[in-house]
Amino acid sequence: MPKRLMILLLSFSAFTLSFSQDSLNIRYVGSWEVPDSFIGGGIRGFGVYNGYLYVTGWFGELTEEGDTEWNYLLVVDVHNPGDPVVVNKNYWGGTFFEGYIYTRDSTGYLMILDAHDPMDIEICGELEGFGWSLYSPSLVPLKGDGRIYLVLLGWTDTSRVGYYLCDATNPYSPELICQLHEFKADTEWGEDPDWHAIRYGYTVAVDYPYVYVGELKEGWGSEWDPYDDIYRHVAVWDSLFIYRYDVRDLSAE
Repeated sequence: MPKRLMILLLSFSAFTLSFSQDSLNIRYVGSWEVPDSFIGGGIRGFGVYNGYLYVTGWFGELTEEGDTEWNYLLVVDVHNPGDPVVVNKNYWGGTFFEGYIYTRDSTGYLMILDAHDPMDIEICGELEGFGWSLYSPSLVPLKGDGRIYLVLLGWTDTSRVGYYLCDATNPYSPELICQLHEFKADTEWGEDPDWHAIRYGYTVAVDYPYVYVGELKEGWGSEWDPYDDIYRHVAVWDSLFIYRYDVRDLSAE
């Protein structure tokens, strides 16, 4: 995303389901964009907690030696929405959810940061032995019955890439529960030596207590192009399969 992407700050008044002009009162109260003191980079996402924006992205600053120092999280005080101010920055950025930031450490393992105090963000827990992918959607929080789960796209030393379920209720001791859905190979080749394959893509959505994994399956084949007198590789069909997992019994439906 471009660096100049702005976050609009809106004020929502009480409204009813009728959404009439009188009942829906939204007014613009301010905006925030990355200050000019930061170079390059851009905004990846943000979360809001107790009057602070936690903005993740790539934010570089020049040091006195002329080097570029990178941070991946900016904390913005928006108590006065007309004058938002950056009050803190942090090397670690990631997915923000209810006062915690979920990110990767230098080895690629899941790491949890406590960001309840915007001026004192600290590491509180790690999940070793689990490699977490940065490809989106790679981490989706799920909350219910007093527990916080993370649906993660990643792998272990003994399991293939797929969606996994992690219990992060205790952020100081996250626990990997199981693999929810294993990914198939990127491409499965058919018997036709000329060209025939099945390719897969994945996505995920949550609605406690359910996790929905979407598996997109595309069939590829060869099609004659009479204009150029050659065969071209084309998608000849596709379908989407939805798998539902209940985190209370972890069985697919």
